[in-house]
Amino acid sequence: MSALLLPALVALPVVGAALAVLAGNRSAGNRLAGWISGGTLAVQTLLAVALAVRVGDSGAGTVRTVLGGFRPAVGVELRADPLAALAVALFAVVALAAVWYANATAVGGKTGARPDALLLLLTAGLSGVALTADLFNLYVVLEITGLAAYALVALGERGSARAALRYLVVGTVGASLYLLGVAYLYISLGQLNISKSNEFVSQVGLSSPLVLTAFALAFVGLAVKIPLVPVHTWLPDAHARASVPASVVLSALVTTAGVYAFVKVLYGAFGVEFLSANSAVGPLISALGAASLLVGGALALRESKIKRVLAYSTVSQLGIVVVGVGLGSRVGLTGASVHLLGHAVTKAGLFFAAGLLALAADAKTVEEYAGIGNRAPVPSAAFALLSLGMIGVPPTVGFAGKWYVLVAAADAGSWLLVAAVLVSSLLSLAYFGRILARMYFAPPPDSDRAESSDAPTGSVGASGDSSGGPSGTVGAANSVRALDALPVVAALATVALGLSASALAQFLEPAISGLLA
Repeated sequence: MSALLLPALVALPVVGAALAVLAGNRSAGNRLAGWISGGTLAVQTLLAVALAVRVGDSGAGTVRTVLGGFRPAVGVELRADPLAALAVALFAVVALAAVWYANATAVGGKTGARPDALLLLLTAGLSGVALTADLFNLYVVLEITGLAAYALVALGERGSARAALRYLVVGTVGASLYLLGVAYLYISLGQLNISKSNEFVSQVGLSSPLVLTAFALAFVGLAVKIPLVPVHTWLPDAHARASVPASVVLSALVTTAGVYAFVKVLYGAFGVEFLSANSAVGPLISALGAASLLVGGALALRESKIKRVLAYSTVSQLGIVVVGVGLGSRVGLTGASVHLLGHAVTKAGLFFAAGLLALAADAKTVEEYAGIGNRAPVPSAAFALLSLGMIGVPPTVGFAGKWYVLVAAADAGSWLLVAAVLVSSLLSLAYFGRILARMYFAPPPDSDRAESSDAPTGSVGASGDSSGGPSGTVGAANSVRALDALPVVAALATVALGLSASALAQFLEPAISGLLA
């Protein structure tokens, strides 16, 4: 079964993207493209669940296949452990939700550039990042992901083309550095299979100049993809200018894939012995993570636009994940994995909630959120609960992930890292707290008081225009109200994952053990 299941999870979204493009070229093709995209991602979700069950039932906790029957060192190997299985499922579910949002907010059947095929292509690249076991193929799927992400950003609001170009330039530099690092590693080892590279690195020399250079180049290249301070500057504009579905997949999925790729390279290709032999590498990684979580939180506190606040929050939250990765312990990696998955779910819900609040009340800044809790109660409540997850309030998954990382840092005696994580939580409380205070404790603007009874919630489209007629307005309002389920489900999942954090950690145990083997 795995011989077909793993390749299908990468190939199916590519086929669906091609069909969506063909459908979009026909009359009334937008609706058909949406159905194709949604159907493809629904099947992708079922396959991802089947993979998770298969991995859970596997005695070794790993499912693998080599395309074409070649040796792993020569052929294209795909490998899935529990973390990869959960990541693939996460990518499919969030992308499906993004397609639903994109199609439901396309009011009145307006024509124009649609993200359906791009979201499918992005899903294929993300699934490849989770499943590939080859360093060069990791570069290929990262580039597929990047190309789709650049185009998604360019389809956003005014100024999105400039943000997409900046993202393209910075992302290409990062990918080139990673590829150069892979080339140096190939010179050293003569092969690129991730698990085999771990063995050969020890033979070549864990502290040899060539190996250290390869790691440095790959690390800097992937730091752009994560992103880490100081190579994070492309992210705020890209996320803020993109459409809501694009912002969701960028912040929740693309950055998750960047961190996962880094974990694969660090622990899969170089290994824990590399960290032991080069004692400065782990602390350097954790220090950059700490810088990201503090700088990201401070910059979020200064922002007034909601989407930019959420973008900088992504920099901060992923900094916590990187701190756990750099600690190099079982508890640290468990915390990093739990927080990475939890952040993806929570941040996707926050962007969906922000998009719905913008549709309901044209509110896009902290000031414009005044009194919005009464005008749009469902997405507001979901936003509030998801914000608590980002802050790390029990019993949300944000608390569970941070707790694991804090325990790992304390066990390592890294009290500065403990302090940095605690300060980042206070910063999260500050910038989310001021938003929640405006939502529930500030009076709405006078114009909103006068018009709130006349304007139906969600009666405007993605572009801010009305649908053009009474029936269209009612249909649009019903479509948007149905989307309230997206942030609500994400909020419930944030709590459910927090309550089941121990079970989640136990499920991930084979993956963590494999990384530390």
